[in-house]
Amino acid sequence: MYKVGDIIDGYRLLHECGTGAYGTVFRAENDATGEIVALKVVYAMGTHYDREIKGLIKYRERCSHRNLMAIHHVAQFENGIYYTMNLADNLSTGGDYIPDTLANRIRKHGVLSSDAIIQMGLEILEGLEVLHSHGLVHRDIKPDNILWINGQAVLADIGLMADNGQTTLAGTPGFISPALLNGNGKADMTDDLYALGKVLYCALTGNAVRDFPHFPETRTLTGAGRVIRAYTAACEKYSPIRTVADFRSRLQNDRVGKSRSWKTLGGYFALLCLLLLILGKVINYMQTKSIAEPQPHLSKELYKSYGQAADDTAF
Repeated sequence: MYKVGDIIDGYRLLHECGTGAYGTVFRAENDATGEIVALKVVYAMGTHYDREIKGLIKYRERCSHRNLMAIHHVAQFENGIYYTMNLADNLSTGGDYIPDTLANRIRKHGVLSSDAIIQMGLEILEGLEVLHSHGLVHRDIKPDNILWINGQAVLADIGLMADNGQTTLAGTPGFISPALLNGNGKADMTDDLYALGKVLYCALTGNAVRDFPHFPETRTLTGAGRVIRAYTAACEKYSPIRTVADFRSRLQNDRVGKSRSWKTLGGYFALLCLLLLILGKVINYMQTKSIAEPQPHLSKELYKSYGQAADDTAF
């Protein structure tokens, strides 16, 4: 097993960023160029190894987006493979390195603001849209797998990624949909959206996912309505959120609704002004016509007298 201080193909392992059942991610430096990268080591143990390699190949071939983790150098070593990625921003203000992940933000600050959560959600949805459009599902969306690179939220860790509808139960407890837990189907795009709903809940409340849907008494509801409605809908048993577009519309709903309401009000006001203008012209036309034309109830002689009197009055 590799550890901090070891060298892999010229990459010196500087810091352990995170470890899981299938591998370890390090902050590493290329001895030749000085480039600092994230380097993941995956050991050749069990069926997960073949799965990760297959997922890695599909991902590199199909997916490229600023909100998806970019995979750079891939190579084999005696006991497995490793690949390099962009390094997450540094959340630490001191001399150490703390990867800027959502999990670390929650640990450091407790909660995110509603605006920050909406921005993060929309950016992750951008990446998911690309992933789903290529027939792939992530299957492990959680706070540890959302990080920031150059200020952009990025979906990372493709170790459990698979073809849409082609695989069964996998993921992290609490973020797995009830349908999968009950054995009612195979993982599909809606399972990613369910997991993202749980992520938004954790980011807003600071709670562990097991506490869903409890809302802490100390957390203010002000400005949080849009986030709450989005994650509640995403995690319903019969969720109306079936696509990335559905989820996006929920997060944008208030903003879009206000925009549309102002546009509608402006349209009605313009129409009212036009109707008043037309009405004014009609009234003016009728008044002019009533003076200029003979009155139908007057005889010809009386009309002549009336016209003459009007002329005299005018002068």
